[in-house]
Amino acid sequence: MKKYKILIAISFMFTLIVGATVNSNENIEDINNNIVNTTPQALLKSKKWNIMGKSVEIYFEYTNTEEIIIIEGQEVGRSKYYISDTNCFEQNFNNSKIGQINGGRFLVTEESCFYITVIDENTVQISNLSRITENRITTTLIAKP
Repeated sequence: MKKYKILIAISFMFTLIVGATVNSNENIEDINNNIVNTTPQALLKSKKWNIMGKSVEIYFEYTNTEEIIIIEGQEVGRSKYYISDTNCFEQNFNNSKIGQINGGRFLVTEESCFYITVIDENTVQISNLSRITENRITTTLIAKP
């Protein structure tokens, strides 16, 4: 139970601390205008990702099955995830899908659903899709040198 609360806190921290609100009138097709020809998961796994515009060093690493959050050089959390090619709110978190699909645009954790937009090989946007608010919170990740 304690581990679950920590994962929820990390997910909440991710959306509140590092996000910038995106106009709720935008739709997912508008966000997806600049996709490059690679799978989002392959790109996420290939690099470490800094959060654009933050003075504290926060970065993310991705494996086939986990998102790892590192702040100021210290690992602060891991969260299981899977990639989906369908809207992640149409279903509950499905453990059997972890590491199975790599071509979708949705990153699904137990706590959240994110839409991945690949801008270029060094820039990715992660939009937290929420049922709670009409506004989507988008974070821009820049490949760590």
